[in-house]
Amino acid sequence: MTFRKNVMKTILLSSVALLAASAAQAREPGVGNVYAPGTSIGLPTGANPPPGWYFEDTTSYSAVQATSPGTSNADSTKISAIATAPRLIWSTPYTILGATEMAFVVAPMVHLDVSNLPAPNPSGMFSRAAFANPAIVPINLTWMLAPGLFATAAVGAALPIGQYQKGATVNIGDNFWTVQPEASVSYLANGYNLTVHALYDINTKNNDTSYTSGNQVFLDLTAVKNFGKWTAGVVGFYDKQVTADTNGGTFYGPGGHTFGEPGQFAPGLLLGYNFGPIALTAYCTHTVVAQDGGASGTNAYLRVFVPFM
Repeated sequence: MTFRKNVMKTILLSSVALLAASAAQAREPGVGNVYAPGTSIGLPTGANPPPGWYFEDTTSYSAVQATSPGTSNADSTKISAIATAPRLIWSTPYTILGATEMAFVVAPMVHLDVSNLPAPNPSGMFSRAAFANPAIVPINLTWMLAPGLFATAAVGAALPIGQYQKGATVNIGDNFWTVQPEASVSYLANGYNLTVHALYDINTKNNDTSYTSGNQVFLDLTAVKNFGKWTAGVVGFYDKQVTADTNGGTFYGPGGHTFGEPGQFAPGLLLGYNFGPIALTAYCTHTVVAQDGGASGTNAYLRVFVPFM
């Protein structure tokens, strides 16, 4: 892949809601993550692409099982989700503090199926397809630290205008804002893409329920190499909730009385091909560690990237 096709940037705040159906997790029941773990895998997020307009879409399929509170044992709740997150990117010709600047908007859509739900759900099944919370990310600043070594600082927010209904078993959108600062480092030389992408989700209060979901840390990891038009390598993601939920004196997560700190780690493999100008990337991850409401299972992704240059 050429540098232009390779240097892509994303947060992809696609609310896949992989964990939303499990009331055992340390997060408001019926509310999913704003950031779907692993959705920036394969992207050299430490560097912005050359100035211009770009379109990107990552479609994912997830088949997972929630873990029980306080353990790493899978419970009986099974979740499958298909999500797509079309994203319009503007890599600007401007520099700020010696860094290149990029901005984008993303509007995720999700189809979610959940089985073996507890009473009062009469059938134990639930299905919903809807828009998740869209995101606006106006600041993505990239600095070249050394030849081939880049770093990015970015911040964006997910807007609370996706599908949400108070008291619903599962919602695709969230009824609160999420602010997401992030940082990335990428080594992009000799055909390699070695990237660490860290994100921190800060959730505001859901005014309909007076519930504030705890903050979360996400790490997406990429170690791939180009072989002509092909790209291949190993990838993975890690996420963990790091602050407690609050709801009128009821606490979950760190410092809680019943629930632990939901988290998961999932390694995987990636394969990509540059058709010129369209680039396609496929990768798959499988959970090897999940606990306290983290999701255990398999995630498959297909990404398309098209420059309008």
